[in-house]
Amino acid sequence: MAEINNLLRREIKFYISSADIVVLRQSLQEVMQYDSHADYATRHYTVSSIYFDTPYDTDLEEKLSGLLNRKKYRIRIYNHQDDYIILETKLKENTVINKEREVISRAVARKLLAGDYHGFLYNSSPYLSKTAATLLCKSYYPKVIVEYEREAYTLPFWNIRITFDTNLRTYNSETNLLRPKTASIPVFSGSREIMEVKYDFALPIIIKKVLSRISSEYCAISKYALCRRFIKQASWEDN
Repeated sequence: MAEINNLLRREIKFYISSADIVVLRQSLQEVMQYDSHADYATRHYTVSSIYFDTPYDTDLEEKLSGLLNRKKYRIRIYNHQDDYIILETKLKENTVINKEREVISRAVARKLLAGDYHGFLYNSSPYLSKTAATLLCKSYYPKVIVEYEREAYTLPFWNIRITFDTNLRTYNSETNLLRPKTASIPVFSGSREIMEVKYDFALPIIIKKVLSRISSEYCAISKYALCRRFIKQASWEDN
């Protein structure tokens, strides 16, 4: 059965530097908890997602055009392992986020990545059936892999989560999420990274004080849009 997240959840993104992360890390460690899914030694985990879009890049154009209400479809794995695969629809209304997601098998993931949606139209899972119908009717297909390391801090109340997403990279036109055959391409040069602040209702004063230690500005960041810049559509194009 699909999991549906809280409709009130808010998500705010910032560009920050590696030095900013060092400054914030020490304070966040004192008032928040590490994500339990992170590696004990490194305190982070790898997130790999492949995003779907139409032949006309509908989702990308909606993002670049600044539409406040939009959605994305993606398949996600962690730490390059395919024993836990998530199919997810991310719906955004301004800064309010709602997600529908479901754990799928390797076999289902392979068929979706191959554009084979027909077999799921009458699936026992309403979410999978609905998503497959949308992907088929609008001719969605896998477009780009988005990958990064995530260092996450959480609080048990109000669903508060602060993440540092570092080493954002993609794989050009490679769409085999489960086994990429090409080398990854870094999206940023220098020390630019991404911080995401997520919460259901409000941020405590102590968290606001910690975040105020750095000078940052809210940005409408889309990792999908950033990685799409690196897709090579033809063999003659430069990497």
